Amino acid sequence: MEKIYINRRGVLLHAVSVILLLLSVFISWYILSESAYFIQAAHSKFLGISLIVLLLILGNSMTIAMLWLNNRYVLKIFLEDNQKNIKVITWNFFGKYKSYTTLTVALKKATYFSGRYDNAVGVSVNSPWLKIVVPNKKSLVLDLKGDILNKNYFPKRGY
Repeated sequence: MEKIYINRRGVLLHAVSVILLLLSVFISWYILSESAYFIQAAHSKFLGISLIVLLLILGNSMTIAMLWLNNRYVLKIFLEDNQKNIKVITWNFFGKYKSYTTLTVALKKATYFSGRYDNAVGVSVNSPWLKIVVPNKKSLVLDLKGDILNKNYFPKRGY
């Protein structure tokens, strides 16, 4: 098999996911243990519970995003010996990588996203990516900051 794409962020994703998981547990524990204070500060039981729910969602949003990337974030793509199929290996939150086998046409049909975000405050993001759809209709995220070793199998986007 020929390797045509590799992303070396697997270990970093695991480290970030562990940190986010620990922070989620702490945030949830803190908000729930101080729930009486939040209800009292809101001057209404309904508003207090609404505030608690909002803080739980906001406090755990990054962990939810990491869980969404589970089995979607592409780490490696191999071209199989028949030159018609590719094997896609994805990142997993729990360490067990999953692989999908699909036709090379899936890469050519991939949808490009610029991943650009500019904010007046000074926050700027440049993270282009491709959305690849595999046969079971699952969308995979291919980070274009990874190493594309053979551009012949990817759409021509000027990256």
